[in-house]
Amino acid sequence: MSDTEVPWRSDASLEDVLSIIELWINRNDLSHADPVELRTFPGSLHWHLRRSGISGTLELTVWPAQRRIWMSRRANRDAPWIGELPDEFFRFMSRS
Repeated sequence: MSDTEVPWRSDASLEDVLSIIELWINRNDLSHADPVELRTFPGSLHWHLRRSGISGTLELTVWPAQRRIWMSRRANRDAPWIGELPDEFFRFMSRS
């Protein structure tokens, strides 16, 4: 598994972060179900991001209590389409 920690701007609210995430997901033609909470990170929001009709899953977690955002690539869910998306997301969040 590989994680990419993503910056949470000091002036950004949770609503700001979620809006930026939704914009990025839509721009990259990704689909997802409603987020779930990870037991190990109470109050977190966790998504499985996918491309329709193609195997592979990219995980995205937001943990408001710690103001943390990260993406995870798991070996058993990796796919070529994921490629540089974690790095692109990092840059997008840094600029937004």
